[in-house]
Amino acid sequence: MKFRNKKQIIINSLNVLSFLLLSYCYLSFFINSGKLQVISDGSFHFARVEEIFNNLRQGHLFTFIATHTFSHSGNGSFLFYPSVYLYLWAALRFIFNPVTAYYIWIGLFLFLTLTISYVCMLSFSKDKYRSYIFALIYTLASYHFYLGIANQTLGEYQAFTFIPIIFLGIYHLLWGDTKRWYLVSIGLALTTYAHILSVYMSIGFAVTLFIAKLIYTREISKDRIYAIVKAILLFITLTAPVLWIFLTDFVGQNIQSPAPTIALPMTLIDIINNSLYNIVSKSTGIVLFGVAGVGWYFVKDNKVEMNIYLLGVTVLLFLTTIFPWEVLKNTPLIIIFGPIQYPYRFLNFASFFLAVTGSYGFNKLVKKQKTRYQKNLVFIVIIALNSIIYLGQISSLFINLNSNNNYLVKNSQVLKTLPDDQVITKENYQDMFSYTILFGETDYYPKQSYNGNNPNSNEFANSIISQVSYLNGKEIKVHKKVLLPNKIRYIVDLDKKGILDLPVIKYNHTNAVVDGKKISHEISKRGTIALNLSEGKHIIEISYEPGTVFYLLVCVSFISWILISYFSENKYRTNQIIYPISKIRNLKF
Repeated sequence: MKFRNKKQIIINSLNVLSFLLLSYCYLSFFINSGKLQVISDGSFHFARVEEIFNNLRQGHLFTFIATHTFSHSGNGSFLFYPSVYLYLWAALRFIFNPVTAYYIWIGLFLFLTLTISYVCMLSFSKDKYRSYIFALIYTLASYHFYLGIANQTLGEYQAFTFIPIIFLGIYHLLWGDTKRWYLVSIGLALTTYAHILSVYMSIGFAVTLFIAKLIYTREISKDRIYAIVKAILLFITLTAPVLWIFLTDFVGQNIQSPAPTIALPMTLIDIINNSLYNIVSKSTGIVLFGVAGVGWYFVKDNKVEMNIYLLGVTVLLFLTTIFPWEVLKNTPLIIIFGPIQYPYRFLNFASFFLAVTGSYGFNKLVKKQKTRYQKNLVFIVIIALNSIIYLGQISSLFINLNSNNNYLVKNSQVLKTLPDDQVITKENYQDMFSYTILFGETDYYPKQSYNGNNPNSNEFANSIISQVSYLNGKEIKVHKKVLLPNKIRYIVDLDKKGILDLPVIKYNHTNAVVDGKKISHEISKRGTIALNLSEGKHIIEISYEPGTVFYLLVCVSFISWILISYFSENKYRTNQIIYPISKIRNLKF
């Protein structure tokens, strides 16, 4: 028995090592090019990493507001858009040049996705062949690379990694082993550190599946109710610092986030064409599209697998114009679906469900072989074919990047956004930050100063981005500005007393120190910080300090992670150690 366990450990370890090798191979072309293009949402995330890197370099671990980037406006994107995994990217900047650091970070998430997918499927199916195949076809889904490289929607790209944990957890909560209730909390918490919208969508799936179970079975056991309550409490504990900042600084604070809407719904023809062209795009990719078409044949005799297949096909059809998205915009349901903004975001989940079905079908082909040699041969062919298809997908991206010699030059104009057709190398990387961000420069501004990504639509936004200061409503010049971690220091010399309006966004935990003394302050009509000052020279420091409660919650969250890691490995003793709310067992259902 010990020999068998050691053998299993060796096999699993070799599989994980192969994932590391595959991740490098899949991205080595881009790394060796030394070039990248910052596209779409990319400038938003590159600016955030640059801010974190600058703060780490100055010895500060936490980043709350942007002082070095985002036009030095004190933008609070770090408060409301999670940035935990960006610290890894910023840390890589200390070792590698910025272009290489980006690709390595992308590659590390490829590796994590492969590994997590493998482990989750192994837990579900107990089959190593199937688990490896699932990890491969899920990770190499076309939409995954669209998020990571083609469109640089990097929050959603990170969230893609943790979807298998979430759905393994949902499975155990509703149908499987209730002693593994903590898995869904772990998956949702890890996703919370990357992309809040993906958490919202995942919870939507969990609620939908819960309702479907109730409708189908018309009952749910006390053990499952108990497990669901514990999972909710654990999730809150693991994400407490994020939730605290959201409740104190966003809710009711007049802060503008991307507006709820429904835009760019895709037709089924779009999905078909994008998939069959085998390009990195908003699609399932050719493999998963094929699974959507013929997967029913492989799962027809297995009720659980058939339900998963039907979920995948349903979600795929749901995200297209077959569902009346345009009509939905004018109904109360916009409150539920509006935050999603783009229906094609459901491709994350469609890719997951179809990959589960695909791994089942491909694994059947492997299992049909009579000898171990034949099984391994078919298995290797499946891996090779998927890798070749992947290389076909990214070839156009690589060719376009390699043939583009339109290198970015430093910007000298005010309010000019970063163009997305420019090549960036380690030599001109810093020039990127002389431009305003293409999408998201004024996200998390006060609502009155939000420009909706249109530089000419809001005078208040333009004045903040241009770093204009006012004294009693008239523009003045600041003598000196020093950019520090989560803090901006101004030196001003006022020729008269009055209200000084500085171009720094005012949040709930923003503080002002004038000449060494903390003073009260107001909010200007553009949502920036305003100070009542006397005539003369002043040294002003505007900073963001989240308060003691935040740091206490960080400690609580950290300790919770340690406890859940320890006790989940000790025969599920988490049930008895963490959140012993045994009184719930006495409730009547």
